[in-house]
Amino acid sequence: MAKKNKAKKLPSSGGKGFGSSASQLKTGLLQVEKSLKHDNYDKAESLLDELKEKYPNSIDVLKSYLEYYTKINDYLNQEEICEQILEIDPNSQSVLLHLANSYLYNSRAVAALSTLRTYLEKYPQANKAPEIKNNIAKIEQELAGWIADSGLSGEPRAEEILTLQDKGQSLIERGHYPRGRELFEEILQICPTYVRALNHLAQSYYREENSEAALATAREAIALDPNNFHAQGNITQFLYLQGKVEEAQTELNKLLKMESEHPEFLLKVVETLSYFGDNKTILEIADRLKAEGSFYDREQPMFYHLVAVAALREGRETEARQYWQKSLDLSPHNELVSSNLRDANRPMSDRHAPWPFPISNWICRKAVDDLTSLIQGRDLDDETTKAEIAQSYFQQHPEIEKIVPILLDRGSPEAREFAMMSISMLQTPNLLERLREFVFSDRGPDRMRLNGSQILIDRQILKHRQSVRLWIQGKWQEIILQSLTIDYEPRISHEPHIQELLEKAVLALKNNQGVKGEKLLKQALQYAPDAPDILYNLAGSYQLQDRGEEAEKLIREIYQNHPDYLMGRLGLANLELLKNRIKEAKALLEPILEVEEFHIFEYTTYCQISINLALQEKDLTAAKSCLKMWRDVDDNNPKIDSYQKRIDLYEELAELMEEEDDLDAEEIFLNRIEQGSLFQDD
Repeated sequence: MAKKNKAKKLPSSGGKGFGSSASQLKTGLLQVEKSLKHDNYDKAESLLDELKEKYPNSIDVLKSYLEYYTKINDYLNQEEICEQILEIDPNSQSVLLHLANSYLYNSRAVAALSTLRTYLEKYPQANKAPEIKNNIAKIEQELAGWIADSGLSGEPRAEEILTLQDKGQSLIERGHYPRGRELFEEILQICPTYVRALNHLAQSYYREENSEAALATAREAIALDPNNFHAQGNITQFLYLQGKVEEAQTELNKLLKMESEHPEFLLKVVETLSYFGDNKTILEIADRLKAEGSFYDREQPMFYHLVAVAALREGRETEARQYWQKSLDLSPHNELVSSNLRDANRPMSDRHAPWPFPISNWICRKAVDDLTSLIQGRDLDDETTKAEIAQSYFQQHPEIEKIVPILLDRGSPEAREFAMMSISMLQTPNLLERLREFVFSDRGPDRMRLNGSQILIDRQILKHRQSVRLWIQGKWQEIILQSLTIDYEPRISHEPHIQELLEKAVLALKNNQGVKGEKLLKQALQYAPDAPDILYNLAGSYQLQDRGEEAEKLIREIYQNHPDYLMGRLGLANLELLKNRIKEAKALLEPILEVEEFHIFEYTTYCQISINLALQEKDLTAAKSCLKMWRDVDDNNPKIDSYQKRIDLYEELAELMEEEDDLDAEEIFLNRIEQGSLFQDD
């Protein structure tokens, strides 16, 4: 559905900001402290982001960030903030200990060991020194096993390598790919044959969009160790994400033939299968582990998440929720899992879930930024310009055209939005065909697939008023496609002196000043005696003064004299509906289905009358559909909540009538609709 000229709120440089003085910084930090005290984390984050922009090197702002991330148990960002603080103030004793604890929580025990030793060297008399010594001893007891497991037995600098590995992994997880890569390159200078460093280095190269170096590094790793399932999985994933599906499938077959008792082996297999969307093979692995009695023995939150995604996509929702819960038991603040669960709890029509990975696993930030940069300030209505942008973009990112259909099928909400933006902006024949497949699939929310249908109608791939079978509200339904353009700008349809009188009159009517509105409208009619919009508002002024017969007579005259005036038709349809003349109301509304351009007030009026009509006919599905159409274009309209309550009440009473076959309840319900009293407490 197209929208024209809708004003958007933009960030302001003035107003409620904190300014730049020390007292204003203190005020801002107090507001953050208050928000955290009341567990208002969204507000705290917003305040902190504003403070960081104004005071980028403030230790106090960073410490407030650390308190915020501690409150929400975000240990990865705790690492980030601790390191930033220590760069500015290396002698921050509590922050150094906090960093060590964050490393431990994120399973970076060797980095934690190094940090705890540094702490004891700097603060040997600290109150917590005995406890820290005890923790160091416990980690050191495990260290020899980790070194052996890493294949570094006999390597004199093994502990240093594992410390660098932990810190490199941390940097890559936080998106600092060049810095992370440098640490793994440093490891390989110490030990050129250390395959785990090669595995991580390959991942880092790929994140930096150096796919050739990523593949070469992964192949070097597998040459050193033919049983290196991480490298085999990486090769498979890299090829798949480049759109080289046949080559990727060949490499996947090699991975599936591998055998290993390593606890990460099946995780890597399931991860790689998730890129392919091979849900059945994932579930076969899970079912086999269940039969062996070892399924729930794993300490891998991501494993259970990926199995949950496969289960839900195969319709095994109860199992999926169990697996997600197991994942959260192991990692209670895993946002990927939590966001999937939140989404899965939404109505079927609004769901994106499930998705296996965040958008960063599919496409790099640069691919998004480059598209945004290319379309900036360009005329996207011009086909030549659009073709030039597409050609330039796909030269830079040839993989995107092949990744888009995958993102539509199993991407996160952000990934699907990127895919839709790519299609909407570029509209190549291949992308449009992939969009058509998505529109006729059961993936993603109804709104997104219906928006896709609008693009296809605009490109004449589908037709306005075409009957199609789509997945809507959790089931396959026959619907009529509509191509709509909504205009949000005020309409100027008269000379300035007439327009001024009309606008003053409309304002008076909004304030329930019927007499004042009537006077102003009659003045306007002296200049434009047959203007339907002025006459329509005059009828409204009569209604405010309880002059219903005059209002009805005028509405009928407007429709008779101006049959193409949409508000006149809608006004008459509403009158017929109020008189319970449903057949007549439907006849008046039916031609509106052919209308392709509406003003927002026309469209919301049409939706309201359509909802009322659907409820009169006890058609809950149609009422919900109309409300959704209205919400999609006018989400901030306060009347939407009232109509939602009306539909909810209908649903409750419908269930009551189903359960008890209560004819009296039906009569009460219909009476309450007719009387407009659906919002009474009784």
